[in-house]
Amino acid sequence: MRTDGTLPPSGERSAPEPTSGVQALLRRCLDEGIRISVAGGELRVHFDGAPPSAGLLSALRGHKSELLLHLAAHARRGERIDRLDDASRVVRRPASPAQRRMALLDQLDRQAAAYNMVAAYLVRGEIDRTALRAALDDVVERHEALRSRYQTVDGEVWQIVVPPFALEWEYDDVSALAPAQRELELSRRLERENARRFDLERGPPIRASALRLGDGVEAIFLGIHHIACDGRSVEILTRELGECYAARRAGAAIGRPAPRVQYIDFCHWLDRKGEDESWAHRFAYWSSQLESVPHLHSLPLDRARPPKQTHAGGKLYRRMGPERLAHLKRKSQAHDATMFMFLQTAFSVLLGLYSNERDIVVATPVAGRLHGDLEDTVGLFVNTLALRTRIDGNPPFAELLAANKAMIERALEHQDVPFDAVIDRLRIPRSRAHGPLAQVAFALQNVGEGELALIGAEVERLDNPTEPVKFDLQLLAQEDPDGLRLEWHYNRDLFAQASVARMADSFMQLLESVLERSDAPVFSLAPAPAPVSDAAVAASAFERLETMFERAARATPERIAVAMEDRRLSYRELDRRATDLAARLRACGAGPGAVVALHMRPSPETIVAVLGTLKAGAAYLPLDPIHPQARLQAIYEDSGAAVLLTQPALAGRIDAGRGERIVLERDDAPASAPSPPAPAAADPHAPAYVIYTSGTTGTPKGVVVAHAGLANLLQRMDELAPLAGPWNGSLWSSFGFDVSVYEIFSALCRGGTLDIVPEAVRLDPERLFQWMEERRIASAFIHAGYLERFAEHVRGGGAGQRLQRTLIGVEPIAVAHVAAIAGNLPNLRVINGYGPTETTVCCTLFPFGRTALAADEYLPIGQAVRGLQLRVFNGAGAPAPAGAVGELYVGGVGLALGYLRRPELDRDRFVAAGEGDGAVRLYRTGDLVRWRADGELEFLGRADEQVKIRGFRIELGEVRARLCQLAEVSEAVALALGQGEHRRLVAYVVLKPEADASPAADTVAKLRQDLRRLLPEYMVPADIAVIERIPLNANGKLQRDALPHICANPAGTGIVAARDATEAELLALWKEVLAVQDIGVADDFFAAGGNSLLATRLVGRVRAQFGLDQSEIGLGEVLEHPTVQGFAHALADALAMRASRSKARHLQALQGEMEEGVF
Repeated sequence: MRTDGTLPPSGERSAPEPTSGVQALLRRCLDEGIRISVAGGELRVHFDGAPPSAGLLSALRGHKSELLLHLAAHARRGERIDRLDDASRVVRRPASPAQRRMALLDQLDRQAAAYNMVAAYLVRGEIDRTALRAALDDVVERHEALRSRYQTVDGEVWQIVVPPFALEWEYDDVSALAPAQRELELSRRLERENARRFDLERGPPIRASALRLGDGVEAIFLGIHHIACDGRSVEILTRELGECYAARRAGAAIGRPAPRVQYIDFCHWLDRKGEDESWAHRFAYWSSQLESVPHLHSLPLDRARPPKQTHAGGKLYRRMGPERLAHLKRKSQAHDATMFMFLQTAFSVLLGLYSNERDIVVATPVAGRLHGDLEDTVGLFVNTLALRTRIDGNPPFAELLAANKAMIERALEHQDVPFDAVIDRLRIPRSRAHGPLAQVAFALQNVGEGELALIGAEVERLDNPTEPVKFDLQLLAQEDPDGLRLEWHYNRDLFAQASVARMADSFMQLLESVLERSDAPVFSLAPAPAPVSDAAVAASAFERLETMFERAARATPERIAVAMEDRRLSYRELDRRATDLAARLRACGAGPGAVVALHMRPSPETIVAVLGTLKAGAAYLPLDPIHPQARLQAIYEDSGAAVLLTQPALAGRIDAGRGERIVLERDDAPASAPSPPAPAAADPHAPAYVIYTSGTTGTPKGVVVAHAGLANLLQRMDELAPLAGPWNGSLWSSFGFDVSVYEIFSALCRGGTLDIVPEAVRLDPERLFQWMEERRIASAFIHAGYLERFAEHVRGGGAGQRLQRTLIGVEPIAVAHVAAIAGNLPNLRVINGYGPTETTVCCTLFPFGRTALAADEYLPIGQAVRGLQLRVFNGAGAPAPAGAVGELYVGGVGLALGYLRRPELDRDRFVAAGEGDGAVRLYRTGDLVRWRADGELEFLGRADEQVKIRGFRIELGEVRARLCQLAEVSEAVALALGQGEHRRLVAYVVLKPEADASPAADTVAKLRQDLRRLLPEYMVPADIAVIERIPLNANGKLQRDALPHICANPAGTGIVAARDATEAELLALWKEVLAVQDIGVADDFFAAGGNSLLATRLVGRVRAQFGLDQSEIGLGEVLEHPTVQGFAHALADALAMRASRSKARHLQALQGEMEEGVF
């Protein structure tokens, strides 16, 4: 025997996929008489005849690490797999873990066919149909997995091998049709095969059909359910089909012997081995590797995720040429990595860039044939590995690749732990809406996998563009003579093709960057960023707000400027009273640079106070009396206001301290002589108002906003939706909410009438809409939570016809609601606005109708208000690619001047981008956005803990800080749950030991009562849950998905007893299946120890006890309703449906008897 010694870690890699590539390489060695072994941790090559070729040696070097892992795993299981005797083969046998998973998925959705493996071939030339049918029957006879059926009994899945049989083919002839029609029929047949379900209980899991397209041209379709097959099995099947066809044509027997070991032999061997000590060690690895792993990716979706997972497949392609592929291989080898490792790392970086996340989980398939006896056996051996890439900080790509290499090698060492066992053991939640743990996948496939060769004919594999998808997104790479083919599979119900195309292009650009600069930080390698939006406009281009008001007052002095119920002020009166007040304020020292606090309820006097403050050259600070007095006092003192303006009913509630207090009477008469005009205050860049928003430390912060930003917004609104003729605008917003600024000045700076919504009407949508009709409102802000009811209000009648422009926003808004409004009010211009207080009410606007939107979408927030710049940066501060999630930064004329007397906050939130004269001042919004393919900006949520609920911006950190100030609370966390008008603020608290004795309901009630003294009502959580500890992940961050489900206004804790007979029966089944007693009707099945196997068993017993079948209640109901009380509702619906069908059948039978003359 001769040997060439050990192989160094160099050379070119020929097969890309980490396990199927190894299998192909081992087969090649076998064919060339080469044997390999492991000695001292090194790979040794043995041969008796000719030495291995240079190409084979190069491939072995490129696969060295994978071969070492594979051979080590093979050594662990090197014992012989025995074949079951004939008697044992004819009885039902337990299914493998992978088959149990397939059966589980089949039961979850009785309509879907996601796990059909459909191959379509176009055959040109002579085809012997009889020989082809016989050849396929030969293959089915050779492989028992292809003639097995599957039964589920009490939660256990069994496989039953049936004797050989003749498979039925379906033949159709469309050759007489026109060419275009033939193409259409071909597509339809392929779509049909994709969608046809297999009946796994009856079998078989394989079918075949053919479509004659013309003389000597046929399409052949082979469909196999994944429960009986995997990718390697497809290779075996198609290879043997070609060989058996050639043998049948020649009248000879196939030269290849049938595999000694069949799939049920493997299952028996696997079951007999059980979970030994090595299994426990390997599982411990996965437990550690996946600790605190994210359960769902954060890639931005184009469409809302349906409650039930769909599998509508879409596909697109990209290609890397041979030269760049060679460069990629060299680069991989230079880093002592395989091409799979290199591409998987780059793909993970791409996912990190697009999702703005740093913890990335990607699924990858492994062949699972760790025993030599399984090389030529058809069956479901493939396993899924969850590869977790942690992009901590902004590491160089080379460093991340090295970490990923070690991670992948370790994962391959532990690849024989079934994916579903990992899911169940780690109690990772299952959902009908998405797959568990990993919804994005990557694989590197072999060249020519699954190709069919039929003697005497030319065979071309057809593309399957509507192939069902198992993942939300999957990237398949395949090396071929033309380079590297990149095949992107995506779920069309989640992603638009344009979005996936942008991601695919970004991946190509990222690869190019990595190949040239692998030592660069990963986030500096981002593809071309989205363009900066809009050009800068100088503040000097705009007028001050009071100047625009005064011009309107001169133009229409007798027009009503402000109205509230039966009170009216004309423009002349409002201007005179504001001028008088300005003189009084200046006399008190409240001139330019000063702040005037307005502690007032909405009224005409409030508007006098606003305009008088501006005329004095000062900035106004609203103090809304609906907030707690202590909070208002703290804000007033923090502001350093020179004057406190208030009303008689509120006088004395706030201590003015060293500032002046002026009480504005309702009927203050104007001065006998007009006040002297205010000194010219021409600077539009000067402060106009200060609004306090909640702060992360628990202390509110004052945002100082200039005149120019609002003047710019008003101008843009007039351009998007000009108002015709004299018109009325409403003031609905709370005085301390910055939208009120827009409502006030959009009317008073344009000669409109500002109608103040009465407090008794403001929070009652029906009364509000009626009031708008009576007041003939043309311009209004409508809160997002009111839109659905407003759509009902205007549907089918004459209501709302006077409304010309409405600003909406603050929260995500469903397209359907706005479409319903616009459909009934064609003259109404609906504008969705977005913007933090620091960007002057709105920095982006989206006029509804500018772009086509689906009814189930949320409105985009649009494009920049003219004069503002929008930039999107990733977590490392680099520009985000177009379509990627990133934090929005805003610059330009609408930017706030800063925080009042808080320079440290200014430095943190207002940053400079660029250098020298090109530097731009930007505000970090903390909001996550992305650019859509249509050029509109989409809001995705908060980057930190700051949220908006019912129009109010809430810093969750402030809520938490106030909770922790309470005497009973040790730790706390606040969260926003739900969407739109259903969004609510909730909190979880850990109590101090001395507080635990109190009943939970009493404690929660007291906490809410105490919080109301510290926070506005909108910042008091709607629900508070008492828990033992705050769950944190390994990085010390909140593990949100580990928090218990919070019910609305929980009455207490402990075991909840059954409330009726049905719940009692179900609870008994819950306890029996889970083998536990201390659970109640509110306890989660999976949290109490349930898994997919036990859930299947539970469903079987529920069906038996209540007389239902699998079409009436299934595994999906357990996933959707994992508590007894929730499941009881689903059961009641199923029983009602059965009763309804039974009644219908009974009536139909009676009708039949009547027709036959029985009565």
